[in-house]
Amino acid sequence: MAQKLEPPEYQLPTVPVEDVEPEACADGIHVGENVVIGQRAATCTEPGYTGDTICGACGEVLEQGAETRTVPHQYGGAWQMDETSHWQVCQICGAKSSAEPHVFEQTEEPAPPELEFPEQGGATQKPTTGEETEAPGAEPEMPDADGQQPEETEGQDPDTIPPEGESDPEVPAPGEETGEDSANENEPPAEEQTKIPESAEAPASDESQPDINPGSTGGELVSVVGIHPMLLMSVGAGLPQTDGTAEPHAEGSACQVCGYSPETGGTAACSHSGGTATCTALASCDLCGQSYGDYAQHAFTETAHSSGVHWNVCAACGLEELSSLAPHSWELDAAASTETISVYVCPDCGAERTEAESAAPTTAANALVTSADSKSYTYTFENVTEDHAISVTFEKPSPVIVQEVTINGNTQTAVIDEAAVQKAVEAVTASAADTITIIPTADSSSISSVSVELPAGAAQTISEANAGVEIQTSRGTVTLPANVLGSIAQKETDGEKLSIHVEEKSHSAMEDIVPDGTNLAGSVAVEVSVRVGSTELTSFGGHDLTLTIPVDNSFTLSREYKVLVISDNGSHEILTGTCRVSDSGRVVSISVNHLSTFIVLAETTAQTFTITATAGGNGDIDPFGSVEVDAGEDQIFHITPDNGYEIATLRVDGKTVDLDELYIRSDGSASYTFYDVDASHSIRATFQRGTEIPDFGPVVGEVYISIENNTYWGGDFTGTLASGWYDLCAEDTMMTIVLKALALDGYSWWGTGASDTGGYDITYLSGIYMDKNGNGRRDNSEPSLAEFDGSRGAGWMGTLNDWFVNEGFQSFRVGGRGTYELADGDYLNIVFTQNLGEDVGSLWGNSDTSLEDLHISGGSLAPRFDGDTLEYTLSITGNSARVTVTPTAVNKNYMVKTFLNRYNRDSAFYKRTESITVKPGDILYIGVGDPSWPSMNNQSTEAIDYEGTKYTITVVNGNSAEAVIGMIKAVPEITYANYKTQASKVSAARAAYDALTQKAKAEISQTLLNKLEAAEEKIEFYEKIDAAKKLLKELPAVNKNKVPTSSLIRQVRKAADAYEKLNSKQREYITAEDAGRYEALRLWLIESGAVGQNELPVIDGSLTLPEQDGVEVVLEPKASVDNSGNASAAVTAADLNKLLDEALEAEASVLVIAPTGAEQASAISVELPRCTLDNALDETNADLAVRTPLGELSMPNLTLARILSGAGGKDLTVNMARRTISQAEALLNGRADVTEEQMSGASVVEVSLTSGNKSITSFGGRSITLLLPVNAGAFQAGQACTVYQISGGGAVEKLAGVCLSRNGGLWVKVSTTQLGTFVAVPPEQPVQLPFTDVREGDWFYDAVAYAYTNELFNGTSATTFSPNGTMTRAMLVTALWRLEGEPAAAGTSGFPDVKPDAWYTEAVDWASQTDIVSGTGAGFDPEGSVTREQIASILYRYAKLKGWDVSKTANLQDFADGTDTSAWATRAMEWAYAEKLITGKDGKCLDPQGQASRAEVATILMRLLESKAKNA
Repeated sequence: MAQKLEPPEYQLPTVPVEDVEPEACADGIHVGENVVIGQRAATCTEPGYTGDTICGACGEVLEQGAETRTVPHQYGGAWQMDETSHWQVCQICGAKSSAEPHVFEQTEEPAPPELEFPEQGGATQKPTTGEETEAPGAEPEMPDADGQQPEETEGQDPDTIPPEGESDPEVPAPGEETGEDSANENEPPAEEQTKIPESAEAPASDESQPDINPGSTGGELVSVVGIHPMLLMSVGAGLPQTDGTAEPHAEGSACQVCGYSPETGGTAACSHSGGTATCTALASCDLCGQSYGDYAQHAFTETAHSSGVHWNVCAACGLEELSSLAPHSWELDAAASTETISVYVCPDCGAERTEAESAAPTTAANALVTSADSKSYTYTFENVTEDHAISVTFEKPSPVIVQEVTINGNTQTAVIDEAAVQKAVEAVTASAADTITIIPTADSSSISSVSVELPAGAAQTISEANAGVEIQTSRGTVTLPANVLGSIAQKETDGEKLSIHVEEKSHSAMEDIVPDGTNLAGSVAVEVSVRVGSTELTSFGGHDLTLTIPVDNSFTLSREYKVLVISDNGSHEILTGTCRVSDSGRVVSISVNHLSTFIVLAETTAQTFTITATAGGNGDIDPFGSVEVDAGEDQIFHITPDNGYEIATLRVDGKTVDLDELYIRSDGSASYTFYDVDASHSIRATFQRGTEIPDFGPVVGEVYISIENNTYWGGDFTGTLASGWYDLCAEDTMMTIVLKALALDGYSWWGTGASDTGGYDITYLSGIYMDKNGNGRRDNSEPSLAEFDGSRGAGWMGTLNDWFVNEGFQSFRVGGRGTYELADGDYLNIVFTQNLGEDVGSLWGNSDTSLEDLHISGGSLAPRFDGDTLEYTLSITGNSARVTVTPTAVNKNYMVKTFLNRYNRDSAFYKRTESITVKPGDILYIGVGDPSWPSMNNQSTEAIDYEGTKYTITVVNGNSAEAVIGMIKAVPEITYANYKTQASKVSAARAAYDALTQKAKAEISQTLLNKLEAAEEKIEFYEKIDAAKKLLKELPAVNKNKVPTSSLIRQVRKAADAYEKLNSKQREYITAEDAGRYEALRLWLIESGAVGQNELPVIDGSLTLPEQDGVEVVLEPKASVDNSGNASAAVTAADLNKLLDEALEAEASVLVIAPTGAEQASAISVELPRCTLDNALDETNADLAVRTPLGELSMPNLTLARILSGAGGKDLTVNMARRTISQAEALLNGRADVTEEQMSGASVVEVSLTSGNKSITSFGGRSITLLLPVNAGAFQAGQACTVYQISGGGAVEKLAGVCLSRNGGLWVKVSTTQLGTFVAVPPEQPVQLPFTDVREGDWFYDAVAYAYTNELFNGTSATTFSPNGTMTRAMLVTALWRLEGEPAAAGTSGFPDVKPDAWYTEAVDWASQTDIVSGTGAGFDPEGSVTREQIASILYRYAKLKGWDVSKTANLQDFADGTDTSAWATRAMEWAYAEKLITGKDGKCLDPQGQASRAEVATILMRLLESKAKNA
């Protein structure tokens, strides 16, 4: 039993020696020629067919054809007749034409029939007869619109009633033509006279013919409002019969059309005989010559073929049989083959193909030569005399294990050994393939089942290689991807083998388990199972596997078939699969997440579509509502106006049908037919009395209008009153277009704001009614729906593009400005409310600006939409896609706008439900309720405070990793302050990564994946903190007047459990304020005996939160490096604008430009667009940092403004270059006190700013901050060090720097007011921190290292610093005193609580003498804790003592608790906040009264040192 492993190497397919084409179709790429098969010409009995376009190589249907309409019958030959009518027959199919009444020559005027007139209330009244008959010439009385007789007839124009014996208009004689129409009006206009559209239904039988008398006028009939049209049609026309029967005729007269007379009689029926029918023509009767019978069957005895498939063809007519499509069965023709050319022939159709043998080189022209070493191929065009084409595809073929089976009873098993699996896994790893194919050979067709057995541990081994397995058997193919194998591996135990079993099941075996009524004829059934040892697995962790079931040629390619799934417990479900061609023939494939028995039913899935039919008032459409129609069927709709009304508009799929092209019957009705239905549709008819709509100028577009009442079911009108697309004219407003829609649907209205309350100038729509009596005004008896109907809050409201407009409908007009523009494609929804809009989505006083729903077609949105999630990815296929975006706001009082790539509140936007062309890398922004946009919630007395919401959707290609890489890189450092706003961005990046193919995922570096995972972990870290905070803050206050309840104890324990689950780092974020209620409750519960003494943990809480650095957003432009090691990067305006948008969304404080690809460069320049930098100043207060491997330049917002003012309108370029030690020594020229050892470890960087040809070296006295890379062997984080600044003129200035640990490296941070060359010199003695409670990575590490190194304050013991411990007033003034160099005081402080021998006495004396402190009133309180506002005040006075600039201020209103600052400390806090000595914590909290920890004060003092260096 040999095993064969196909090597996973890149292969070039064997090709013929003609123009080279790829060998096989794969992954949606077809290599064959396009072939159109199945074309069929239309006849009068059957529609035609345009033919399917297939791939000639694989036979897959690339484009399905469409049926074409039947052609008209060719009526002719002798007239056929009976005693009442005559007709002709089709010369092609023998069908009868519509029977028409005989037309006899009249000998006298027929007596008029008695007419009945409706009375009010529905009774009828006959006109007078006999002696009471009115005199000749008297005017007949006509009923009015209500069916009543007119009160008088005097004064009526006599010209409107024809004299007795005359007809108006003139009636032609029978058989005579009027010049336009034939005398017989019963026949619709001929095709050559009036073109009837394909969708218009012409009469097809007697039942559908209009009731028009043959003797009536052929001219146009005018319907007069108030008079029944049928009565008008009869007046003056002799009132002939209108039931379609023959007229009375004189004896001996004959039909003027067919010659029938009673004497001659009708046409005798023919029994038809003789003639021969074919598949294209009926038999022709030998007796009468008419066609009759049925067509003959097609004779599919011939074949046709393309390069890869063949099909049957009718020998008589050439019709191609689509269902016979099958792949070639190639057999080698040894007689025709040579040593270099193999000839293959398909025995089924005779097709041939040749292959050039590439194993051995040949000397023939155009031969393929293979290099065994390189696996490369050479193809040569020799003596080229014409154009050729050559294309090549490469693939990574899956390794294939071929294993012979052993037979045991009714099962044949292929046993795969461990060596074969291991070799296949090695091949997968080498080729990056994702599947191992296993093919059992010698698979006997007489044995119904096939099994494949894999060694123990195979599932885990293969899944760890990110590969799956595909088991190919003659009974079916089972594909288990890597995630399914991973699920199986979790259930494997030592020594248990994995087996996959596929068994074909007979119909008899299925009959007892399928649902009743299931038709198994022609079906195919297989049972698939997977076992680990003796355990059968039916599901795999929700992951899908693929099952491919072979079917025979009776299954039609590209058609969907039902697959019945029968589970072991007897339950069943229906799936669908599409028939396609595989190498082995036709198959149906499905994806499932569990295994069972699968039956492919031979019946195709019945596809149905919905046609929604609606009608306006005063008429009907039948059938009405949602009509289900099977695919390929026709559906006719009958449209009938009420008496006195006519069809006003007919809209199909929102588009107007030209009524002139419809066949309108004499009663005003019409029909419309959807032929060969292959999609869902809509049809809507409206009706009118014939009143004229005012002219509002030329049509400029269409708007969709829906007028509905879904809130007051007691009203006269409910549901949809009008809906559809309506013409928009150049002078329309939102009000006029709505009123026109009402008028067209048969409604009238009244309103306010105009003298004509029922006209088009009203400014407020009060009510809608139906003018039943036609008097132009509303009467109480007429149905209506108006304001205050049902409740005091009832009335009509309207949305424009799903936004409730903030002003009257007349304010929104064609050509209006901005928001007030009414334009083509707008959606208008007029709704009736019962409570001032709340029941229709207009929420007053509600500040929720989120989306309730977001529907996007044309791409896949991830994660699933949730209104609270702000970041998404939209995965599309290919380089671009057309997507439709439909957002729906929770509160429709807030406007929704969609932007592409640039979110600007005032820029162009897309309206609701618009199609947008996007490409990978594009960003869709959806804004909701921006306060700068109009809203009923931000005007006049209804104004409320609210913030807008912005959703961000990044477009990615599911097969491309580029956009996902950008998304992960854009994720900023996650902090407690920003994690909530960044969580959705991280979630979107993860979703985008998960949506990638395995191949694309391989392009994402492990570094980026680590960054994404770290961000996810940080978010989870902070979420657990806030969850615990929430439980603590939700605890009630202690109420000692009550007994503790069990529910309260559970609530306290739940909060305690959440706290105890936090690690030590997380607990630092739980403040004393958070724990206040918990601790009070804990002590009370112990006191009351409800809990034990140690039953609940003590939660002291930190005095303050760890302060976080500012939030950053990062842009990483690609740098290019020349041969000299000089790198350059240019930032585009578009990229910087995008970064600015991210900064605004994330509330970032720093914009970072971090070029990539310059890690080995010795110099770098980064060009920044001036125009976008101006935008950054206008839209944010964020600083700008340029971060490179050679250093980082950080420009505060105000400094950047000074720099740009000196740039003169040019772009800004940041330059950094590494310099040598010898260059630094030459520049210093002995002017620095630096040892040779220190100089050897120094870092030297030249930094400059240029704009055009101008060099910018200073910034109006303002400072920038530099981070200079330094050597870890010479520097240590937290140490103070010296930085020498050498200006362009050679001046040397000594600056104070501090060494920091950032991003895995060491950097010296220094502030300066001018640029030049900077030499960072390491300190002579590196110092190691002795504190066990301060670790690298702690947010305060650098600050504590600085404080300790500079001896500002010591630890609380030899090995502890107590970073969260309270900072006392004595500690703080001592730190400042040491910072100042421990100067001697001029006298004592005089504070009674400061002892002369205390360790802090000298510091307090100095601080008191210099007015840095003034005491607390009763003394100095040296052991008292210092608050944040006290720190600010002390440092403010110290800065003034030093003569530093203290003019800078910042608004404390940025914080919710900024007003809690004491009046005496406000000025100092404004300065400290502006200098960033004190920043916010816990999101947006300043906490001026909060106690400061030792770590906080160390941080503040380090910042003060930087401030001192700037002002030195």
